[in-house]
Amino acid sequence: MKTDKQTYQLVMLPTKKASEIYKYEPKDHNDLLYLQTEKYKFSKNIKPQYLYLTSDDSIKKNDWYYNPVIDLIQLNLGGKAQEKIIKRDGGKKIVASTDKSMTPNHWIDLSKSKWITDYYNEKRELPEIALKLGYTINKSMGHFHQEREYFIKTNTDNSVIIIEPKKLLYTHNDVAYHIHSVLSDVALHILKTGKIDGFDSDKWIEENIK
Repeated sequence: MKTDKQTYQLVMLPTKKASEIYKYEPKDHNDLLYLQTEKYKFSKNIKPQYLYLTSDDSIKKNDWYYNPVIDLIQLNLGGKAQEKIIKRDGGKKIVASTDKSMTPNHWIDLSKSKWITDYYNEKRELPEIALKLGYTINKSMGHFHQEREYFIKTNTDNSVIIIEPKKLLYTHNDVAYHIHSVLSDVALHILKTGKIDGFDSDKWIEENIK
């Protein structure tokens, strides 16, 4: 069941067109992804990239879709032959992209979501992306059987509204380490004083939690 947001898969593919996101590929740059305010053209070391958000929604005629078998974006021109190819290859519908010429009504504005490129550079994989949804009420089924019809919400410039994930302040290992540390220090305090009273928890937090 959909709510006010939905998660989509992100796909990155190289392009010969100029783009504000690119890989700078001399050997010593280790496949990093760069984001700039201006667009960079394809060259020996600069490899522009486009990002695409994909879904399992039905791919209709004239929809763009991602073919994971050949790793390409294709246009569904219709017909039974192409329907078979889409089904066979597990085609995924393109719902938004950084290529405004392809998805002018649903485009990704990375200047508002730099965390995506930061995530890729840290983990060498693309994150799932949650988009804000809106809905209209379908009243055709009568008063007691109204259904919500969901759509991807956009800003006034037609860029999709990306929901940035909450950052984890501490990992599981961090928490386990701090629990072990405070228990050890409390035990040492009891051993020295014979009582738990007097252990300064505020001071311990100030000195140990960074």
